[in-house]
Amino acid sequence: MDELERLKRAARSRNAGHGAARRRDMLIGVTAATLGRAFARGERTHDAMLARGFTGTLPLLHATTWSATAAVQLALLVTVAAAVAVMARVG
Repeated sequence: MDELERLKRAARSRNAGHGAARRRDMLIGVTAATLGRAFARGERTHDAMLARGFTGTLPLLHATTWSATAAVQLALLVTVAAAVAVMARVG
C-alpha cells in the first residue's frame, strides 16, 4: 500500500491524470508498476530466505502430541470462554 501511495503521489506531482483517458492510463501504469515492484520484492525476499538456509518447512522446537487430557482441557477452556461471553452479553 505504501508503494502504491508513493507511485500515485509521483504521478500527481507530474500533473498526470487530466481527463478520463489519461487518468485511466495513469491508473494502469501505477498498477503495473506496483505489481512489478511487489513481485521483485517477493523474489528478493525468497532469495534471502534461501541464502539463510530455508528449505520450505519450518523447524519445530519440540514435537507436540495431543493427549486425551489436553483435548478435555481445551474443551473445558472453550466452554468457560463461551459461558463468560454469554454472561457478559446477558448482564
